Amino acid sequence: APSLRDAWREQTGLTIIDGYGASETLILVMLDRGLAQGFTPSPGVEIEPLAVHSADAPTRLRVRAPTLALGYLDRPLAQAETFRDGAFCPADLFVQNQAGGWRFAGREDSLVKIGGRWVNLIELEEQLASASAAIVEAAAVCVPDADGVDAVALFYVAGDAEAAAGADAALRDCAQNLPHHQRPRWLHPIAVLPRGPTGKLQRRKLQELHATLG
Repeated sequence: APSLRDAWREQTGLTIIDGYGASETLILVMLDRGLAQGFTPSPGVEIEPLAVHSADAPTRLRVRAPTLALGYLDRPLAQAETFRDGAFCPADLFVQNQAGGWRFAGREDSLVKIGGRWVNLIELEEQLASASAAIVEAAAVCVPDADGVDAVALFYVAGDAEAAAGADAALRDCAQNLPHHQRPRWLHPIAVLPRGPTGKLQRRKLQELHATLG
């Protein structure tokens, strides 16, 4: 966050440098040096949008670097989706700024359109989770209602059963202050959020769970 970066600079005299990379790239392929340029390519790395995109629209990127993995073992579908024409195309989304740099805009499954407006689910769940100290963590997903209209469902983990009721009330109060397209239509308390072996949130499983809860 800019405020954290500024506070760190004031206390230490040093600048925090953000880096972006993946296991498939081995190195950080983009760096944000805190100079209001956003992420820019590391030396020897080429970055370009995956497809033609309009200004301010999120897009996946095509990354070319000498350290890229060759692909995935025995995963042909993931191989075709992520490695294209000798480049790595992660599922993360970025928005290009006027300086030509890039700003992280969430993963492809966490940036959704509801009512014609973009909703960043990661930012939304962080904002809602801060509504009450009783909320340990929260995760938002985009799901259709009975008429097929997309809306937000929020799953949250409360510290204990006694705190769950207070957490629900706090979430509802917080949601009332959000723009209509960002307000969760459903609130689901849950014991634990589903995560994969590496700790990555499995939003698809939450979507499936929501369908069973109604």
